[in-house]
Amino acid sequence: MQLSMNNPYRSPIAATPPHSSPRPTGDAPGWLHALVTLVALIYPVLYTYVYFVAAAGAAQSVQQIIYGGGKALQFALPLLWVGWFWLRGVPRRNPAEIEPETPFSLRQSLAIGIGFALATVLAIGLIGGRWLLPAGYLDVAGHAIREKIAQFGITSPGRYFALAIYYSVVHSFLEEYYWRWFAFRLVRRYSPLIPAALISGLAFAAHHVLVLGIYFGWTSPLAWLTGGSVAVGGAVWAWLYARSGRLWIAWLSHALIDLGVFAMGYGMIL
Repeated sequence: MQLSMNNPYRSPIAATPPHSSPRPTGDAPGWLHALVTLVALIYPVLYTYVYFVAAAGAAQSVQQIIYGGGKALQFALPLLWVGWFWLRGVPRRNPAEIEPETPFSLRQSLAIGIGFALATVLAIGLIGGRWLLPAGYLDVAGHAIREKIAQFGITSPGRYFALAIYYSVVHSFLEEYYWRWFAFRLVRRYSPLIPAALISGLAFAAHHVLVLGIYFGWTSPLAWLTGGSVAVGGAVWAWLYARSGRLWIAWLSHALIDLGVFAMGYGMIL
């Protein structure tokens, strides 16, 4: 799944990799691009605050409606942005496109994506499973997480397994589609590759930090260390997507890490 950096209205199926230098195209007012970029970066953390903090005491059905509606709107934003261009009849091919930098080969991209995922899962197992969990550092967070997922009906190992598969496979794809295919590309329009990857990675981590701060406590080093790790992961996936031109490789790496996180979570809460 690819989308030209300067062509957010182009088909995600066949397009140039997203690491070409940004260049204004005149296809939309500059203020509109800036506004959409800002909304893309900050909406997830605002929405997370609403359903995770403001609605924490609401009925289970209300929480589920807020959660589902907020997620649906988040993942609809890229389609609304693309549809805006289609409705205006903007041509699919942008004459201002330039040749991209030499991308990674498929083998290089897979090696980096899978290698990063396996190294991260190994770190989760060694630090979390061998040290933090046995020492009891995760007990308080485990209790809070258990209560939270129970509000969504996750009360058995089978349901937890189904949740893990959904988040690791489906939700990780939706996050890559939103954060790398959409938000990162919007930032990339205004910034070189590495700063754009870092900015989008920090925005990607923001709503995770909010959740982690509630579970672990805002003064807990674990909350900030874990949140920082999420930011690094987001930046790496953006960079990898830009250099490979293949969103599915970032998705694969993301999915493998999520599986490791849910395996760690099983030990914490069940």
